[in-house]
Amino acid sequence: MLGVTGLVAFALLSGWAAAPVSAHNSLVSSSPEDGAVVTEQPGVISVTTSDALLDLDGTGAGSALQISGPSDTPLYYGDGCVGVSGATAETSAELGEAGEYTVTWQVVSTDGHPISGTLTFDWQPAEGQVLAAGSATAPSCGGTGAAAGSESDAATTGAPSGLGDAGWILAALGTIGIVVTVTLLVLRRRA
Repeated sequence: MLGVTGLVAFALLSGWAAAPVSAHNSLVSSSPEDGAVVTEQPGVISVTTSDALLDLDGTGAGSALQISGPSDTPLYYGDGCVGVSGATAETSAELGEAGEYTVTWQVVSTDGHPISGTLTFDWQPAEGQVLAAGSATAPSCGGTGAAAGSESDAATTGAPSGLGDAGWILAALGTIGIVVTVTLLVLRRRA
């Protein structure tokens, strides 16, 4: 058993458990797509990235999707709550008056790095579509309007503190699990 402990200790001390990932996560698609013309209420706005997203507490903390538009004095739409599933972050939103809408998004990759961007789409509601009222202040999940420390603040300042550390901790734990599994398989083969 000392061999397993020694191997795990060697892996941790050599930095193998915390080796950086060679490529960073990036946006691969969105709904609606950037530049699309939308004629039906989307109901859900989402972004999908090339790799899984971090969601430590199951609430999408660290992720933000903010929908605003149209005109020079845009209103905000949706409740500010974000759900994360695998590589996709999404929020519920009904849109208001016709025009160009902007989705400002931020997500946190499992390596702890935040990625963000904006996309736009043209909302041209078909006849009979129910239009949402919108809000003059950015929504905060579980509240109304912009609150201190809201997700809009997180989108401009980066990931909340500690998420980078959590990513490294998860990577270290995963590596330890792999080392232990490989060691046990090697020991089992010898027996």
